[in-house]
Amino acid sequence: MKVVLLGGDLNAYAVAVSFHETFGVKSTVFCRYPCGITSTSPIVDVKTEPRLLDDGIGTEILLRYAKTASEKPYLVACGDWYVSFLDRNRERLSAAYRFLLPSHELLLQVADKRRFYELLEKEGLPYPKTVILSKENLTLSALLSVGEYPAVLKPSNSAMYYARPFEGMEKVYFPQTPKEALSIAEKIFAAGYEGDLLLQKRIGTESGGAVARTLTLLCDTEGSVRRGVLGEVLIEETAPGARGNYAAILTRPPDALTCRLISFLERIGYTGIANIDILSDESGSYILELNPRQGRSSDYLRAAGVSLAKFLVNAIDRQKIATDLSSRVCVWHAIPLCFFVRRLSPEYKRLVENLKKHRRTTYAFSYKEDRTTLERRLYIRVHAVRRAAALWKGRKKHEAHWCE
Repeated sequence: MKVVLLGGDLNAYAVAVSFHETFGVKSTVFCRYPCGITSTSPIVDVKTEPRLLDDGIGTEILLRYAKTASEKPYLVACGDWYVSFLDRNRERLSAAYRFLLPSHELLLQVADKRRFYELLEKEGLPYPKTVILSKENLTLSALLSVGEYPAVLKPSNSAMYYARPFEGMEKVYFPQTPKEALSIAEKIFAAGYEGDLLLQKRIGTESGGAVARTLTLLCDTEGSVRRGVLGEVLIEETAPGARGNYAAILTRPPDALTCRLISFLERIGYTGIANIDILSDESGSYILELNPRQGRSSDYLRAAGVSLAKFLVNAIDRQKIATDLSSRVCVWHAIPLCFFVRRLSPEYKRLVENLKKHRRTTYAFSYKEDRTTLERRLYIRVHAVRRAAALWKGRKKHEAHWCE
C-alpha cells in the first residue's frame, strides 16, 4: 500500500499516524516547504516543492511519483488549498491515484461559506447573522448592518484567501469597531483577494459564554454517513495565523444538531469527509463552516477510536462499511495537559482529570512508533514548549476558550 499526503502540517501528520497505526505503512508527504511536525517524523517521507500548487508542475510531480508504485497510491489532501488543487486536477490524477472528494459542484458550494450558508438557509439549519462584503459594497452602512460590535470578519473562500498572503494575515478577525473592520477588509482586498468577506454577529462575548464544537462526518461513495465524532473544544490556539485552530478537544455523544447535519449531508449526496465547526451560546447553536476535508485536529478521531485511514481505504475501494456513530469519550490535546488543565473551570478540570486517571487522554505526539529517534523526541519537547508559550502570550491579547 502506498499513501501520498498533500501538505506537511499537523493535518498531514494526523493522517500519517492513522495510516501507520492501522496499516503499518509509511506515508509520503508532498508539501511546499518543510514543516518540523512532519520533516522530523520517522513515519513519513517528506518531499518539498515550492511550486506544488501550480497545476502543471504539481500534477507532473505526482504522476511521476505514481509511476514508481506497483499499484495506485491513496491520495489525501490536507488543507483547503490542496483540496482545491486536487479538485481542479481530479480527472488527470484519477488515472494514477485513488482519492475521495465530493462532486466538483458540491465541493464549490460547501467550500465557499457564502454559498454554504445558502444551502443551510434552504434546509432551515442555523448559522450566524451574516453580512456579505465585497470590494463593491464596502460601505459604512454595510459594516453597520451586522449589528453591535465586536464582530467577526473572515474570508468566504479560504483557499482563495490563503493564496494571497500578506503581513498580519490571520484565519479570522474580531474587529472592535466598524472602522477597524473597514481597515482589515481593505487590507485583505489590497492583497489581491477576489472573493467575498463575511461580517458576522459574534456568538457569545469576549469574556466567554460560547462553546465551540467540531463535528467530523465520514461519508461513503454512496453519500451515506458511516462514521462521525462530535468534539467540544476546550482550548483554541491564539497565536497569529493559527487563531481558531483547536488545541484540546473533549469528545461528546452525537446531539440533535449532529443528527440534522447527517440528514442534510445525505440529502445533498455528499461524499468524503465533512469537518463542521459549530458555535453555541444561550441563544442556540450556529453552524460556522464546513471544510471538505479532515481538520488539523483530526487526530481526535483516533483518540475516540475511529480510524480515518480505515474509512478512507474502505470507502475508496467501495467496500461495505457498517454505520457506526459510537465513539470513545476522551480528551485529545496538541499541547501537554499540564499547560492548560489548571486553567479549566472546576467542572471541566475534574472531568479531564478523571479521564486522565482512566487513561482516556491522548496527546497528539504520543504515538510510540513516531518517537524512535532522538531528533524526534527533542523536536516534540521543543514544539510543546513553543506552542504553550504562544498560547499564553496570545491569551493576554485575545479571548481563549477555557470553558470558564
